[in-house]
Amino acid sequence: MPMTHTIPAYRPMTPAGAIMGRLLARLDGWLYERRRRNEVQKILSQMGERDLRDLAISRADIPAILDGTYRR
Repeated sequence: MPMTHTIPAYRPMTPAGAIMGRLLARLDGWLYERRRRNEVQKILSQMGERDLRDLAISRADIPAILDGTYRR
């Protein structure tokens, strides 16, 4: 008897599935921003005083830079 392949019937996403998809997308975005923030913090923290001065910032400015609230 020959094997036949059946295609599963299309089922639209349930409301719970749509909510879960949005939650996972938000979590993914949050994790991405968290990794990016940690990377920037690590880079700035490893810079010497002279490098920070060349960028016209001080160590006290790093938290504001990370929060996106830094103003010159």
